[in-house]
Amino acid sequence: KAIIKALEEHNAELDTVIQQCTEAKEKLSSPQNRLEALNKYIQPQHIEKAPLLLDSKLDHKKYSDTIQEQVDLFISKPQKRTERPKSTQIESEALNKKIEQFLLNLQRKNPIMIITVKNFFEDPESFPFLKLEFADMKDEIANFFIELLPSSGVKGVHFSYNKLGDKAAEALGTVLPVSIITRLELGNNKIGQKGAKALGDALPNCLLMQLELGENKLGEAGAKALASGLAGSKVNTLGLGFNSIGDGGMKALASALPKSSLELVRLDSNEIGREGAKALANVLPMSKVTTIGLNWNSIDDEGALELACALTISPLTQLNL
Repeated sequence: KAIIKALEEHNAELDTVIQQCTEAKEKLSSPQNRLEALNKYIQPQHIEKAPLLLDSKLDHKKYSDTIQEQVDLFISKPQKRTERPKSTQIESEALNKKIEQFLLNLQRKNPIMIITVKNFFEDPESFPFLKLEFADMKDEIANFFIELLPSSGVKGVHFSYNKLGDKAAEALGTVLPVSIITRLELGNNKIGQKGAKALGDALPNCLLMQLELGENKLGEAGAKALASGLAGSKVNTLGLGFNSIGDGGMKALASALPKSSLELVRLDSNEIGREGAKALANVLPMSKVTTIGLNWNSIDDEGALELACALTISPLTQLNL
């Protein structure tokens, strides 16, 4: 009887929720109401989710025209920028043209993202996340955004899946110590040793806690340069998959683990073999690492055995091989 009573009460609550959902759906039955809801409830930093509120019944031409008006206004409106010396006026004008072309291309590829850019430039202090992924962005354009980060409220920078190289990474290394960024996503770019060194040098002096550099061009030298800054940093999550760091890079990272804050490390597909696995196994008991990914490497039975022996005396709870 108690079970039946509980089920009846549950069904009554469920009926109420269904009724509320039905009423909400009816209120959003017209394109105008959906557009009003979009403008009212979607925050600028989450504007990329806007299409989820729109369906085929929406007047897409009117919606596109609205976005185009905002894009045209944004491009034609002078933006707040640091005054540059007259000697760099030509370079500044050339950069402005490149930025304008970038925005036009972005509008064609992802019209929603252009609104994110617009809102960031208009009010950077209240903008917590800057997400420009799959934007076909190169160093020079990225540096334009990076210059504004120290005076912004941005805590998360998502620049993955672009064409960024060492110069953009070096620019980020310069601003990280004077910003409030805690999360930096730079996966699937072209960052190499120089960029890794710049980021590594900045790590002990910034607030960064999550760093993603998977699928770049770090190599062994880049891993060593980055590892030099891990000790004493706040970074607890590090992604370095698909960077061909080899045993040499693994050994450098392993030596930094005991003095680092790292808890989660992704090292998939990095040409790590027996020697790298041994170096890692030796320091795991002295580290804070609880999760590590080593899929698609070249670790043999002996290396795996070394890791297995370390499991019982380390904080590790998840090991992916």
